[in-house]
Amino acid sequence: MNERKMDLRKIAMVGGMIAMTAMLSAIMMTGCGCQQRFEKAVSTADSAATADSAPKPTYSEEEQAVLDENLSIDASGNVVDCSGKQLKVDDDGKVEVKKSDGTVIKVDADTVRKTIEKQKTEDSGSSVAPTQLQQSASSQQQTATEPKTNPAVQPTNPKPTTPKATEPKPTSAQPTEKAQPTTADPHAGKTYHEAEYEYIQHSAETERVKVVDCEAYSYEEPVYEQKWSMICWGCGADVGNDRMTNEERDEHMVQHILNGEPDGYHSGYISVQTGTKTVNVPEESHYETRIVKEAWTEKKLIRAAGWY
Repeated sequence: MNERKMDLRKIAMVGGMIAMTAMLSAIMMTGCGCQQRFEKAVSTADSAATADSAPKPTYSEEEQAVLDENLSIDASGNVVDCSGKQLKVDDDGKVEVKKSDGTVIKVDADTVRKTIEKQKTEDSGSSVAPTQLQQSASSQQQTATEPKTNPAVQPTNPKPTTPKATEPKPTSAQPTEKAQPTTADPHAGKTYHEAEYEYIQHSAETERVKVVDCEAYSYEEPVYEQKWSMICWGCGADVGNDRMTNEERDEHMVQHILNGEPDGYHSGYISVQTGTKTVNVPEESHYETRIVKEAWTEKKLIRAAGWY
């Protein structure tokens, strides 16, 4: 029975010591501010984890096509592919991007430029912000674990410090710069003159040109002669001796009598074609003045520009 009472006393004493230790630890942490630093470090680390897990920006179908094909803008503002080849622009100022599934998407240079800037902003935000937050959390954790020194406690019997005598440093003589020789002005006493020119006017050059109005041509013309002959009163035919005999002439007259027509004949001159002749008609033309070289002004150098 006595042994049991002794065990209960030991257990009570151990429990009281544990409770007192916990209370002292809580009072020390609350008094020196360690608990606040620890909570702040933990909250900073949580903020860093939250920033690292922030959602990434979304891209539209045109922007995703720009990223998939690795399009960019050259120095002249043209859209080029990953090899630097300039893409053809349609009437709307857009280029065609063919995706792997065969669909074609049109994008303009402004969309390509904004997509590149958007990707740069995403890359810079994801690589810099979490690192800075982690470094801040680590520094605050180190501050929380470092012991706080009491400024009221001063070391006893400080040793007097004697200042060391500063010895003058030897000064080295600096080399003096040599004076640069002055160069004479090559234009001294001269005046700059602009170039002088003489302008010579040349008249237009002309020539006389023959203009043909009608080409020369030739034709055949009949030739007539006046001949003494006998002319029939009834029909006006030539019944002369060189055309008819006397018997033929008598039969000709009898036929007119039988027809109830006038008969007989009379003598006189008649025009008879004896042949043809060639007539040559000359060409018809005139002369005109034609300009070969227009009037022009000659610029002749009289004196070159320079100092005189």
